[in-house]
Amino acid sequence: YWLTSSSRKLKQFVQNKVNAINSIFEAADWGHTPSQENPADLVSRGCSAQSVRDSTLWEKGPTWLADQSTWPQWPKPQPSSTTVLAAAAEQQVNLESRGDISKIIDLDRFNQYSRLLATSVYVHRFCYRTGTQGPPTVSELEHVEKEWIRAQQQQHYPQVLDYLTAADDNKGNAPPLVRQLTLVLDKDGLIRSKGRFALNSSLILLPQHSRLTQLIILDCHQRLRHIGVGGTIVSLRQRFWVPSARSTTRRLLNKCVRCKKVTGRHYLLPASPELPKFRLDTTIRPFSNVGIDFTGH
Repeated sequence: YWLTSSSRKLKQFVQNKVNAINSIFEAADWGHTPSQENPADLVSRGCSAQSVRDSTLWEKGPTWLADQSTWPQWPKPQPSSTTVLAAAAEQQVNLESRGDISKIIDLDRFNQYSRLLATSVYVHRFCYRTGTQGPPTVSELEHVEKEWIRAQQQQHYPQVLDYLTAADDNKGNAPPLVRQLTLVLDKDGLIRSKGRFALNSSLILLPQHSRLTQLIILDCHQRLRHIGVGGTIVSLRQRFWVPSARSTTRRLLNKCVRCKKVTGRHYLLPASPELPKFRLDTTIRPFSNVGIDFTGH
């Protein structure tokens, strides 16, 4: 029964064993002996010695054993409609989750952009069962990076995507952001800001209030040894365009602990103490004690 049942109904240990057996043997290689025709059941389920001695089944076995054409067939359980619907729903959820990596990984749990990409590569390998082992490759890192950017653009710029993906006859009025930044859609489905250069050198649009954008800005800041706001923006705009990038970068860099230790304000001097009483003696007339320095010391 386990060999032909759905693996979702089995416990993890049994499921692993069943999968190992099914990977070696086919389902047609297995037969089934009914309980009333199984000689082992006479002893295992209890009977008298007289019944065992007089039993033809115990002495010669089932009558159909010598003729393979009469062997009983193993009844295969038919999945119910509830099981089919549940499997279809689970498959649909898996497909939807695969399409949007943000539904699987929580961005708020990461503080480093490189660690986010590496974790995404391992999750991608598990979901798609690629069989790849070892550290993440450059192509895998680039692939998951595009998935993250595409997911964030779909979340923050749905109107822009609808306009760029619509047919020319149904586009209507362009959103203000499209006209302002000359946005286009590249072959990977990413929104880019097309400047005066070719499309290959255009910048990828990143949402201003996205956690992914914050991780990318901090990554540029840390790779350049905690450079200032201007240097971080220059590095960021080698590939990305962030609306209001200066204010966003300044707000993030103000929270950098290492930068605060180096560029923070020095300790304030303590308050000056009161003058001693001998310097405030009102009984002494001015110039009562005068000294002349002849040596210049």
